[in-house]
Amino acid sequence: MGRQYHFLGDNFSVRPLPDYLTYAQRSFHERRLFDSVILALHPTRQGANEECEIWQKRRDERPLSPQERLAELQRYVEGLESQI
Repeated sequence: MGRQYHFLGDNFSVRPLPDYLTYAQRSFHERRLFDSVILALHPTRQGANEECEIWQKRRDERPLSPQERLAELQRYVEGLESQI
């Protein structure tokens, strides 16, 4: 079974794709924001873990400033407000 790795805020994780899709669908039906993004699919967990390490390194080499973090958060706030 393929695995996907995704980015959520400052976190990366690897989980089976059906689990991810189930959670995304449940969030949709419960009208909750699911802001995790699939970056790629991998045939093996090891490959997905290695890819996560690459993304984590990229993130760590360029941390967001407080202003950049606020701008990112504001996008999500605006998205939630548009659903009201």
